[in-house]
Amino acid sequence: MKQDAVSAQQRVVLDWGEMPNGNRFTLNIINALPRIEVGGYGISSTTPMVMGAWYHLAATFNSTANPKLKLYVNGAMVASGNPTQTVNTSNMNGIIVGRRNDMINHFNGTIDDVRVWNVARSAAEINAYKGRSFCVPPASLVAYYKCDQGLAGGFNGGVVTLNDASASANAGTLYSFTLSGNTSNWVAGQVIQTTVSTTSNVSTCDPYTSPSGTTYATSGTYIENLISASTGCDSISTINVTIAPIDTTVTASGYTLTAQMIGAQYQWLDCDNGYSPIPGSIGQNFTPGYSSSYAVRLTTTGCVDTSGCWTITGVGLNEQLPTDAVTVGPNPTDGSVAVRVAGFGSWTMRMLDAQGREVVAARRVHEASSTMDLSTLPAGMYVVEVERNGARSRHRVVRR
Repeated sequence: MKQDAVSAQQRVVLDWGEMPNGNRFTLNIINALPRIEVGGYGISSTTPMVMGAWYHLAATFNSTANPKLKLYVNGAMVASGNPTQTVNTSNMNGIIVGRRNDMINHFNGTIDDVRVWNVARSAAEINAYKGRSFCVPPASLVAYYKCDQGLAGGFNGGVVTLNDASASANAGTLYSFTLSGNTSNWVAGQVIQTTVSTTSNVSTCDPYTSPSGTTYATSGTYIENLISASTGCDSISTINVTIAPIDTTVTASGYTLTAQMIGAQYQWLDCDNGYSPIPGSIGQNFTPGYSSSYAVRLTTTGCVDTSGCWTITGVGLNEQLPTDAVTVGPNPTDGSVAVRVAGFGSWTMRMLDAQGREVVAARRVHEASSTMDLSTLPAGMYVVEVERNGARSRHRVVRR
């Protein structure tokens, strides 16, 4: 709206209800100061408006909030308070634009784009949508008067209805307009950019980059204006962002590793074998079958992250054979491997899978070398375990 003259008398922009205290809800201007009233109580801006300039005014009432009543000018809250009167707005007279319900205090100026919502709009919503119309009005917009009818400043004798662009279709009726010339008529209004409203919910573990290219690193509700030069219909996007980073913490107890994050998908990996997945190891807890370094890959909310590597040694061993006492090859192998043990005496060898389960039974060997057949086993990672005189060593072998 814009006001054409300063008046010490109340000049009503919008009125709803009737005169008894608490029954009237009025947006008005006194001495160039915007004011919102509940019959018997009111709050005002302390900054006067400039005559002849366009302003966006908004008022909200929320009976469960504190403060309940808020007044906004150009998207910024300028006053707030809690009515001392019980608010019981009457629907006796409906909504009146441009005067009070008792037929006085007419507005002196121009009014454009009047909206009534059935929710208390937030400061962010008011600021984002001021000066913008909707391609598709939201369901909570229950009265939407664009005031874009007739010929501005021309003869409009037959244009006596104010269309409601909301789904309510509550058209208004013009009273006492001359409908000709630059006063008391359809006149040039404020430029209102056409917009479409969208809402989306995003859950992620990483910072989120929106369609506008803005990156959000913390959870919250964000409102963006996406400008379209081609369609003429801008988009106001409300994005509810929830960021829950993946916890890659792992703890060790003995030979057992535990991922601390609950409710994720787990895959344990062999770090010393190129982070290859260990078949069947998909639980929150993991006890390896052989000594190596291990990590866990966690998947949740569409995100994937991997923990650091933990080294587990001496799995199932009372005493470790010297590293140069046993050789196993070829590795990788297509079918069999030769196992050689330095020194004298008998020794035992057997084959384990990546879970530590025996897949080739142990057998006693009395020579310095022997062959172990893997040809019947599927491709994957295996462990050759050699034991001599109570000491053991384990050697990873890849079956191609």
